Amino acid sequence: MKKFLTVTTLTILVLLLFVPSFSQGLKMKYKDFKGVKQEYRFFAGNSFEMLNLTDEQRDKIEDLQADQHKSMIEYLYKLSLKNFELAELMRKSPDEKKALKLVEEINRIKLDMEKSRISNHFKIRALLNDQQKKIFDENFGFGFGIGRNWNGKFSGKGFMLRDDCPFNDFDED
Repeated sequence: MKKFLTVTTLTILVLLLFVPSFSQGLKMKYKDFKGVKQEYRFFAGNSFEMLNLTDEQRDKIEDLQADQHKSMIEYLYKLSLKNFELAELMRKSPDEKKALKLVEEINRIKLDMEKSRISNHFKIRALLNDQQKKIFDENFGFGFGIGRNWNGKFSGKGFMLRDDCPFNDFDED
């Protein structure tokens, strides 16, 4: 009897905690959800299918992305080393001048990474025609969105701002 009461009490507590979180629900149909999953997969995979690229454009973009990825690996390695040096300096013998110098070097590496990223973005954009540039700017820009770039930050037009987003339905049902 004691076991039954304990299990029943725990079940009721769990239901009381979790049921309110599902009470609002989503104003979304299954077909809309399917589209969301497909679109997320599109951006998450860093695919350029939407642009209808020629084989030549695709090859050049893949080469640019490979070079960019290599340079980012090098930058991240340098950044990790500098961060480790700073941590070691602060742990063993904190010295303000040396620490500030390391912080400047770390920030210089981060700046170089951003410059490289922006440069690569415009190199890719230069390979596109006007119609492709419009699509590229809307979906692969530097704003927030559901796609992620090499370091995990969001990029793109912004999923919630898209016309086909099922979440921005402001109609009162």
